[in-house]
Amino acid sequence: MTTKVTSCKLQVASKNLLRFISGRGFLFLSLVTCHLLLTSCGFHLRGAVTLPPQMERTQLLGVDARSALAAEITAALEDAGVRVVAGDATAQLVISGERQARRLLSVGSTGRASEYEITYQFSFELRAPAEATAAGAKPAAVVLVPQQSVSLNRDYSFDPDNVLGKGDEESLLVREMRSFAVRQMLVRLQAALRQSQ
Repeated sequence: MTTKVTSCKLQVASKNLLRFISGRGFLFLSLVTCHLLLTSCGFHLRGAVTLPPQMERTQLLGVDARSALAAEITAALEDAGVRVVAGDATAQLVISGERQARRLLSVGSTGRASEYEITYQFSFELRAPAEATAAGAKPAAVVLVPQQSVSLNRDYSFDPDNVLGKGDEESLLVREMRSFAVRQMLVRLQAALRQSQ
């Protein structure tokens, strides 16, 4: 009797499994399997940066909190799941040397500028906040990622008859370069911290 009940349960279970696999269940099962395979090998969609727990609460130093660079870094960190805090941080991201420059590349036949190169750069360093000591000595912060620079160059053609339009184009180009430089910084931080673990 027990074997008959068990075999009936197995038949019902196998029928349910076949119905599941033949319907939308197969698609669901395939998607779950693909997701597990891709995430297990470390694959992430472009733009997705996963920062380690040491950066869970990061303090941004060395840059004006109202600047475009600070806003871009804050947004990128928050997109990566990091809380940007003013104090009680697990890490300190120190930004320095932000600079943008424009250099003449070529002159047209009329002697007027026809092409410029824009350079955008800044340096960054990641530190673990210093722990207070009982002796009262000023503790040194531990450097997690040594200072590195991100530098980008772009050229663009310049039309002296459309100065206003080219000024807008240059501003847009600088914004895109800033965004790409911040993205590059996060990828470098992710790689450096993964290597140190």
